[in-house]
Amino acid sequence: MNLDYHQQQHKLLIRACICRIEQLNDWIMSGKENGGKPMMLQSWINQRNVLNDSLGFLLGDK
Repeated sequence: MNLDYHQQQHKLLIRACICRIEQLNDWIMSGKENGGKPMMLQSWINQRNVLNDSLGFLLGDK
């Protein structure tokens, strides 16, 4: 495997993290506006926080 392959996979992983974070943000906002179940909202918030940390690592911030 060459470096280009790894760079492409790295970019895809970053893009996937960003897409999932955006989806979770939408769900969180919708859940808050519509009186969502606190445990479900907390689960989404926790998932988003883990992905934010992972994204920071992938981008070299951590």
